[in-house]
Amino acid sequence: MKAGNFYSAYHFECLNPQNPTGTFTTNGVSLEGTGPLGKTLGHMTIFISDKTCPRNCPLTGQVVTEKLATDLPACTAGSVTSDAGAYKACIGTYSGNGDTVQIQDDAYLGDFLNDGVFCDIKGWSMDAKFNVEGEIEGPNTLGFQIVTNGSTGTWSISNPTAADIVISLKASNKWSAYYIEGGSTTTGGDWFTGFSLNKKGIPHELGHATIWISTEN
Repeated sequence: MKAGNFYSAYHFECLNPQNPTGTFTTNGVSLEGTGPLGKTLGHMTIFISDKTCPRNCPLTGQVVTEKLATDLPACTAGSVTSDAGAYKACIGTYSGNGDTVQIQDDAYLGDFLNDGVFCDIKGWSMDAKFNVEGEIEGPNTLGFQIVTNGSTGTWSISNPTAADIVISLKASNKWSAYYIEGGSTTTGGDWFTGFSLNKKGIPHELGHATIWISTEN
């Protein structure tokens, strides 16, 4: 921006693409006489780079929200992997006992996801819910399947995708959710319910798993 016969330039990296706003002052750019006030703004220009800004994502494996009960393991005690790599971030562990203070069940997870909890990504919808009894709910456009060996197992989709996905695991009355970043095609991976332990410290068996997909790319 220019004030008087002087100008200064300022660099802002990766502004909010939806609504970039801010304020300015000419103090220090061009002083009015010997006083402290800057001269009136003459003109301002803005230059935009075609650089792609990274998403506001945490490091791989990082918990993006605190667990709601201090006596529960973090979501990082469990895991969901894919053939495209490790999960990017996770949330949990949450209790599903029905306590209204705590987040539980799939509807609440959907709210959480569409608030942008993972990398500010929204547009999430649940594609399928797989119960260990073999029942599948939802449209299941991805062809989601689970193979379980108790607290460990594999997951797969018959329609490979490069979209962002989230897989949530529920074991006993606890659940965590794991974000798998899109960009590389995935067909499946492994899972582990280490976030939900019995009194002997042994992980509970999987109760059900859900897979979510985002249309926001």
